[in-house]
This record gives sequence, C-alpha cells and structure tokens, in this order.
Amino acid sequence: MANLDRYIKGEETIVRVSVATSTTVINIGDFVALSSGLAIRMTTATSPHTLYGIAKRAHASGDAFSEITVSIPNGTAVYRIPLDTATTFVVGNYFAKAVGSNFKLTDSDTDFIAIAVNAGTSVSYADVILAIPDANIRDAS
Repeated sequence: MANLDRYIKGEETIVRVSVATSTTVINIGDFVALSSGLAIRMTTATSPHTLYGIAKRAHASGDAFSEITVSIPNGTAVYRIPLDTATTFVVGNYFAKAVGSNFKLTDSDTDFIAIAVNAGTSVSYADVILAIPDANIRDAS
C-alpha cells in the first residue's frame, strides 16, 4: 500500500512510539499493534495483538529513526477506510481488520476494531471511528 492518510475529520490523539526493529516496515495508514511496547504492522500473524492505532508516519526497513507517530483511538477522529468487499451497513456497524490486509476492514462483530459513523449501500469504504479497547479495569477491593 502507498502511504495514504485515512483521517477525514474530528480531533486526533497522536502519540510517538518506537518501532520494533530497524527492519520493521510500517506505511502511513497501516493498522499498528504493539509487541512488548514497540510498534509493529498489524497482520494476521500478529492477531493476538490488539489495534493500537493508525500510522501517521512511515518507517521503511533500514530507516535511521526509530519512532513513528500513531493516531490512537479516542472516539472523535473519523477515518475513511477501504473495505475488503462491497458492503451494505448501518450506523454503528462493527468492522474487523480484513485478513491478508494491513489497512482494510471487513464487516464483522468478532474482534472488531472500528465502528461505522454513517450508513452505506454496497460501498467499498466506510467512515469509522476506531474502537476504544477494553480498559480491563479491575476491582481494587
């Protein structure tokens, strides 16, 4: 995928994060996960990792710098993200990362990472907010 910023409106929360290795390849617009606190491209092989955000700065293999910027879920930023197949959906529809893609979504209630903010009929993209992951809050008592 070419570097393409998917952001369309709302307020983004941008953070800097170190990349896993100097050979790590992450493009602008890729879904990013963390592995031991370091940025990796979210792929099928990294499926136990949850979405950390969408890359805002690319990292090519061999780049001298070791950090990228990532837009993390905040409930206000809206992104236009391609779908793996033409899909009809309603506001509030859930989308998961499409298998075999670093930047596409698929219609799914399982392991969803994004939520539709508009409806669509047989469209190839969706305007979504990133789902805020469970905080896994524990009872302190």
